[in-house]
Amino acid sequence: MREHMQKRQSKRNPAEPEAINPAGANVARAQELYKRGRRIISEISETPPDPKAEPMPPPEATHSRPEPDLLRAKIHQFSEQWAERTRASLLAMIQRSIPGLSALALQTVARFVDIVENDAGTDTPAESFITTIVDHHYAFGGLTPESAIHEIESPDGFRINFADLIDSTKRCIAIYPDVMKTNASGFRKGE
Repeated sequence: MREHMQKRQSKRNPAEPEAINPAGANVARAQELYKRGRRIISEISETPPDPKAEPMPPPEATHSRPEPDLLRAKIHQFSEQWAERTRASLLAMIQRSIPGLSALALQTVARFVDIVENDAGTDTPAESFITTIVDHHYAFGGLTPESAIHEIESPDGFRINFADLIDSTKRCIAIYPDVMKTNASGFRKGE
């Protein structure tokens, strides 16, 4: 049997993957994968880079692994180092796009930035709904009518959060009637 396997391996096409031995995975391949995995883990570890080390080449010059799709990446799962690199890449991507946008498109971008900056979760249900819809569009392969309806009707969705905000506002006004007489800086009007 062993002789037959050796003959078969010697005749195999070099373009074909290595044959798996009957006892399990090919040991050399497993060792190679282990080493590659350890290298990847060391690349994305949260250990700060050595200041004496050579600077990292730009992404185009590296041949290790490709950058993640920045619009679909789960950045919250990245190490701090990768999150910072991703932030810089996203900022560069936005800055490259801005000069070519029309005034109308820039207004849309500015509006979305305002929505993102003011999203405080369930305390701002419209902003939370809009950012959630955009996140779902990228995270789950596109927005569908069903996913939009789910974000409106779910127990933590837009409809419930909006109704809760109105109820909370009414309760706040009833309990603290002077709140409406105070402006955002905390001083009463006219002071």
